[in-house]
Amino acid sequence: MSAFGALGFDVQSCCNELAFHALRADYYHDAYKGWYAAFCNRNTPPDVHDDDWYDALALIGLSLQLDTRPEKATRYLKEALAYTEKTLSHNNKRLSETLVRFARALVAQHKYEEAEPLFRRALASYREIFPEEHEEVMQISNEFAYSLACQGTSRAVQEAERVARQTLEARERFLGRLQQATVESVWTLGFVMEKAGKRGDARRLYEKAYREGCTLLGQQHVDVRDYKADRDRIDKEEDDEVVQYLLL
Repeated sequence: MSAFGALGFDVQSCCNELAFHALRADYYHDAYKGWYAAFCNRNTPPDVHDDDWYDALALIGLSLQLDTRPEKATRYLKEALAYTEKTLSHNNKRLSETLVRFARALVAQHKYEEAEPLFRRALASYREIFPEEHEEVMQISNEFAYSLACQGTSRAVQEAERVARQTLEARERFLGRLQQATVESVWTLGFVMEKAGKRGDARRLYEKAYREGCTLLGQQHVDVRDYKADRDRIDKEEDDEVVQYLLL
């Protein structure tokens, strides 16, 4: 890159432009190398947070997530987390956001046990920054409940039910019942109840999510179709069990 400078080009602009072109072409590692070259050229002290370098790591990780490649995203999000831990205080919002992004990448890979401590740290940090009723706190709590339930252990499912109920109550109280986030929490609690083996409660909650989702979003909304599919699946499973019983 020193050759660019010798020719009178702005090294930072060249590196950033090359990185953006690489990212748009889905050449993620080439984008990383371009932004890393720009970062090195800035000579940022190791104990000072470089916003542009962090944003580059986060952007590559998010792009890979959107490209449904969470296992690739993990590498860059892990580096972003290590960097923020080294350069920012423990209750900095940017560090909390990085924890959540990393946790989501792990959930997308079904690595729920690995995501758990990241969600816990993120929630603890967010609660130092925001009140309990803040939308981001409630969203992370909802995702945490889902991730815990996916672990399937008695301990995790019990905690998931507690967190899911608290989140639903908070959303109903602070956002209102007919809000998309609240309906999402109704579904999440239904999912947790199903994992707990309480299919009757799960079916009732899936039905409620479907009914209120229809009112709010319409029958063709992708989330509403999912709520209906979960309700119908439980109905079919129960019908199949009745048939099997009668055939005994």
